[in-house]
Amino acid sequence: MGFMDKVKSVASDAAAQAKGAADSAQTKIEISQLTSKMDDLAKQLGYSVYNERAHGAPPAGNDALIQQMRDLQDQIAAANPPQPGESAVT
Repeated sequence: MGFMDKVKSVASDAAAQAKGAADSAQTKIEISQLTSKMDDLAKQLGYSVYNERAHGAPPAGNDALIQQMRDLQDQIAAANPPQPGESAVT
């Protein structure tokens, strides 16, 4: 293998590592955004349950909130599959 072949190989490896790092960073951002949405929905659900229990208010769309939370949880799991040796947290 000539010198230029080695240089090309090293450059190709570096580009692949950079792309992998960028993909990883994008995935972390996506998971963070989904988790933030999940937290907002959990807060809404908590207030709804509180109002229902404390004031006898009728449930305000709890089923819809729970379904949205399930959908977000599925998206988070799809974006961040467990690595070998890790257990999935649901």
